Amino acid sequence: MAKPKKSDSVAQHPNPIGSLVKPENIHNTQAPDFHSIYSNNVAFTMSAFDLSFIFGEITNVEDRVLNVNQKLRVTMSPQHAKAFALVLLQNLKTYEQTVGPIVLPAGMQQVTQTQANSKET
Repeated sequence: MAKPKKSDSVAQHPNPIGSLVKPENIHNTQAPDFHSIYSNNVAFTMSAFDLSFIFGEITNVEDRVLNVNQKLRVTMSPQHAKAFALVLLQNLKTYEQTVGPIVLPAGMQQVTQTQANSKET
């Protein structure tokens, strides 16, 4: 098999998801088992091949113990999770431009900033 030439670039081979499928060409339908949940808690698990998000609802806090009723697991590839994160960030930015800043509790802000800083080093 011949080695691809340097001129064989991604631009010459369009990404069907990114460049050919426009939002107006996406038709969504709801599966018969579709359902909606409320979640104010999410846990993460991962393997070498996928990431899982376990959505739940905090039911109460007793003696500094958080009780969570887990409701739904969503598992996706790392690539899809990264694309999801980018779309989520863009939608949060749009929300804040429209509605106003989302303020996190001081303790949560500190934890998320510490986690982000530890990943940079």
